[in-house]
Amino acid sequence: MSVMGIASAFTSSSAVETLEAAQIERDIAVVLDRTLVPCLQMQLTRDAVGRDVFASLTRTELLPPSAATPSPLTSYAVSLSWANSVSRSRFDEMKVDGEWMSIADTDRRDQIVQVAGELLEREGPAGLTMRGIARELGIKAPSLYKHIADKRELEVALIADGFRDLGDAFDAALAEGGDPIAVISHTYRRWALERPHLYALMNSRPLPQDAPAIATEQRALAMVLAAFSGDHERARAAWAFAHGMVTLELADRFPQDADIERTWSIGIAAFAHEPNSPKGSMQ
Repeated sequence: MSVMGIASAFTSSSAVETLEAAQIERDIAVVLDRTLVPCLQMQLTRDAVGRDVFASLTRTELLPPSAATPSPLTSYAVSLSWANSVSRSRFDEMKVDGEWMSIADTDRRDQIVQVAGELLEREGPAGLTMRGIARELGIKAPSLYKHIADKRELEVALIADGFRDLGDAFDAALAEGGDPIAVISHTYRRWALERPHLYALMNSRPLPQDAPAIATEQRALAMVLAAFSGDHERARAAWAFAHGMVTLELADRFPQDADIERTWSIGIAAFAHEPNSPKGSMQ
């Protein structure tokens, strides 16, 4: 188990209830003695500010001068202090047997994408800048490029997360029952209206064919296709209707007296029935 895993385990009530205090003390003592304190000291003492932090932890007994026999309470406090202080600034630079670096990189990249999504919805596409994301994270902008190559890669990651979330929304709504076409339509509209800027990003340009977003998009589209019994043309026509309706609604382009709910109902009812015209013909 990694240090972060052990620290997390000891913060849960179930772990504390099931493990004897003596075992907790022994396990954390090993972690502190062999990895945690040396890594904490190594990371924090790189500069004057870090050395002051390390000295302060020692003085306040959050970090014992000798970690040979720490008490469970002291070990618990050190774990929390280490995780909270290091994760925001230096955790992404650590390596222990090559394991922590990969975990930290993944966690940091996920954190960057999450913050970018929040910033996008709050400030719109103009606010989605690498500098703005770095400011939200409390780091310098160049540090982002250790995890994200450029803004386009960040946008593709946001799109992938968006389609994954949309697919999850479809899955959850369909599980509750009801007409699949109506369920998919209402879920699509609700999801898009709640995330207007992400929705616009997801539908504004072609995706690279090797992008992770392709897989999550295909999962969501598969649920739409299943609602139309595998009829690709009906599914595409319904998507075009739904996308057009959502786009007009987000742009506030409907007249004030428009009955948008009835318009949706008419469209859903129309697509719920097989067309009588032969495939490929227009009447």
